[in-house]
Amino acid sequence: MGGHRRLLMPDLGQLVGSAVLAGMGILFHCLQEEIPIGQYLAEKPSLKNRQRHVKVALGLIATVVLALGPLGYTMLEGRPCWAWSWWVLSFIFSAYSFWSIVPLPRWVRLVTLLAALSIFGYYGRQSLIAHTGLDFPFLSPGVLSTQGTGTWHFIVTSQNTHRPLFSVDMLVEDRATARAMSNESNTDKRRVLAQRLVFRWHALEISSASWGEGIDWQPLDVNDQEYSDRITYRIGDNDYFATEEIRIVNIGERFVSDQLPTPKIDFQLSVTLKNQAGEILMHCVDPRLPHDANWIPGHPCFPGANYAPFPRSLCTRCFGRGFEFYPEK
Repeated sequence: MGGHRRLLMPDLGQLVGSAVLAGMGILFHCLQEEIPIGQYLAEKPSLKNRQRHVKVALGLIATVVLALGPLGYTMLEGRPCWAWSWWVLSFIFSAYSFWSIVPLPRWVRLVTLLAALSIFGYYGRQSLIAHTGLDFPFLSPGVLSTQGTGTWHFIVTSQNTHRPLFSVDMLVEDRATARAMSNESNTDKRRVLAQRLVFRWHALEISSASWGEGIDWQPLDVNDQEYSDRITYRIGDNDYFATEEIRIVNIGERFVSDQLPTPKIDFQLSVTLKNQAGEILMHCVDPRLPHDANWIPGHPCFPGANYAPFPRSLCTRCFGRGFEFYPEK
């Protein structure tokens, strides 16, 4: 994880807190100077003060605002939290300049700035949410084809992809087969098991418009399956890594090859996606899935195919270890 950098971006609550502290400072100043609040808010900046501000500070403020605005736009796609941190600083300089120059009563300037802050905060929050959505492919558990010996049909989905992902590679290990191979002493049988231990899927590019591609796999026992998926992909110049754990258990009638009539099967699923730091970003588990040592509570995977990342605050999006700003290298 060396070389990863945390992005500094105040949460919306911090902006509100700063505005409250600024208001308290003005109030305490008025009380200390024994200035009536009504009189203070009704006063306008004097011509002398406005001229002094223009001569001393306006050039510097204009330079900062004009520099930070375009800088934020250049970083919005790749570093949205940094972009909005520059825009917050630009907003502060602009607000100071507006307060010092505009010849309006203080209460008018105060209301105007609070309205501007509300609009700025609302659109800033919406922009950050839109630009810090998790971008990742994953392997959907899919369904069982009951014909013949029973084949499991997985689906590679890009439903949580907002930007194009390149060089997508999935290496899936059948853990049930791995356990059977470790307990098998016969060399020939171990060789056969080794040939059905892993499967791999690769795509040059996928996006939100990509169709889910199917992968057919013959598990050792369709009634009790467990898989570990290692996912690598690239966004822009950065490489990313994720792991996915899939558990599939039939709690209905046991499926047997070529059995007629087809038994009443009932598959319970668990899907867990972790980032490169090992933190869980997406998890669902059906309520009747048998509990084991690795069981984690969560909302059901079905009905509705609830394969969505956990909700995250702005603070988590900018400071937490998601995929956006923590590439593999």
